[in-house]
Amino acid sequence: MYSITSSVATEDPRVPTMKKLPASQLLTERITLLAVDPDKEDCQSLPAILSSDIWRILGASSLREATTLMHESVPDLILCERDLPDGSWKDVFREAEGQNSHPPVVVVSRNADERLWAEVLNLGAYDVLLKPFDLDEVRRTVGRACRRGEVATAAAA
Repeated sequence: MYSITSSVATEDPRVPTMKKLPASQLLTERITLLAVDPDKEDCQSLPAILSSDIWRILGASSLREATTLMHESVPDLILCERDLPDGSWKDVFREAEGQNSHPPVVVVSRNADERLWAEVLNLGAYDVLLKPFDLDEVRRTVGRACRRGEVATAAAA
């Protein structure tokens, strides 16, 4: 398990906006993103892409680590590599379905095709992101997935 942090605090007008929190709540009302990927370098690019202090990004390199993290702290959103050393995105998705909040799952792959997209959407995961990451696409997809999961509304409550 590894933790990914960022000190970047700039706002990007292209990023879908979420409700702003008062500064006093910012540290306690963070959005937790679980990045499940055996390639730590891909996950370490996320803080720079998301460019905001509202994100708490956790990293796991296997299904086992992801499951442990999900039980310790339920994430608001999961980005999961298609293939893991001890399972696949489907295993992470099933684990997420068992959570009370049922966080949206976005599948990440270098080799995404129509078949993978169809499978992901048919099983109920949120979307597929291609690697290497396109900044705008990651921001759009993550923003929409958070709105779907009502993360912004829950964090502002």
